[in-house]
Amino acid sequence: MRKRVWIMNHYVMNQYFNRGGRHYWIAEQLKQDGFEPVVFGCNAKQDADEDFFQSRLKWHVERSPSGVPYVPIRSIHYKGNGISRIENMLLFTMNLLSVAKEYAKEFGPPEVVYASSVHPLTVFAGEKIARHFKVPCIGEVRDLWPETLVAYGAVKGNSPVGKLLYAGEKLMYRRADAMVFTMEGAPDYIREHGWDREHGGPIDLNRVYNINNGVDLEAFDRNIREFPYPDPDLDDPDSFCAVYTGAVRRANNLGLLLDALEYLRDLENFKILIWGRGYEIEPLKKKAAERGLSDRFVFKPFVNKQYIPSILSKADICLMHWERSSVNNYGYDYNKLFEYMAAGKVVFSTIQSGHSLLVNKNCGIETDGPTPKDFADGMRRIYNMSPEERADWGRRARIASADYDFRVQTKVLEHIIETL
Repeated sequence: MRKRVWIMNHYVMNQYFNRGGRHYWIAEQLKQDGFEPVVFGCNAKQDADEDFFQSRLKWHVERSPSGVPYVPIRSIHYKGNGISRIENMLLFTMNLLSVAKEYAKEFGPPEVVYASSVHPLTVFAGEKIARHFKVPCIGEVRDLWPETLVAYGAVKGNSPVGKLLYAGEKLMYRRADAMVFTMEGAPDYIREHGWDREHGGPIDLNRVYNINNGVDLEAFDRNIREFPYPDPDLDDPDSFCAVYTGAVRRANNLGLLLDALEYLRDLENFKILIWGRGYEIEPLKKKAAERGLSDRFVFKPFVNKQYIPSILSKADICLMHWERSSVNNYGYDYNKLFEYMAAGKVVFSTIQSGHSLLVNKNCGIETDGPTPKDFADGMRRIYNMSPEERADWGRRARIASADYDFRVQTKVLEHIIETL
């Protein structure tokens, strides 16, 4: 059995410091199950002028409390989504290629490469590294590029750039020995493009797997106990609180939630509470003030991720919200969904999604339509439920979350490794 697994994720160092996240939990579970994981990521912080580790070396080794090696790799700093970010991706990718050889000389080569795509360059690098060492490569897709860019209008699918990006995506899937997608509808996506073998394409759907994002239930429950978060709104028994956690950027379009709140003015104790950060906070605060809703559309201070379980455990509704796009046809895989489910609360999504976990497992409620009025109607429905009915929805959500505990998810990855 292949034991030495190299995990590659450009942005994994945040998880190292948070002691949690998809590849942190996978690596910890792999080690517990007798594997030897090594995690490679970028040392430059996202959207900042500093590094995670102050080192002039191109790479060095850090270790998690359990002893999993983490290899932070040098790249340039960047802010925003301009040229500097592209340069950051390119330099990290080039350094990853050389660091892999240097690390192997000192500590030994991999037996399997598991390369994750927030951007596809990491998977291409992982495939190249795997070929160099003559070992299998598992590619992972957590965001459909360029489909997401096309869906939001950043690239036209039929343009020369769009066609080139789709060709690169197809090549990435073909070169990997197996592909893992975090969304369940990936086979549909591949079929629709005609890339599967049934349509004459090169992709064998028997090599395509699904491992959703998930949650470490043991860590989640421990954080509730060890990191309680006091809040005047959540702790007020007379308030009914819908909680959103996550980014506050234009793509998240939280203005739609503010619009929905207009239809809930008659519910005087109803509040939408937001824990997150992003450049849209101040404009939204201003709009809420202009509408007289500042005390009911409330932005809370940014908190360490360890406090999120406590916050969610006190919510009346956990809000799944982002801007609808065609990408949602293939399922959604947002980290927050599994934290919401683990909290054992009613989950309400403002998006109707294909391959919906909430619908398929009957553990959450999706909106009946795309408008703020529809969102308000959905939240009003939950508000009008009896406490027992809300508790029943919450119990089903918590039960369903066990299927996405990373102790379970990692077993799927281990099975894939065994088949290569």
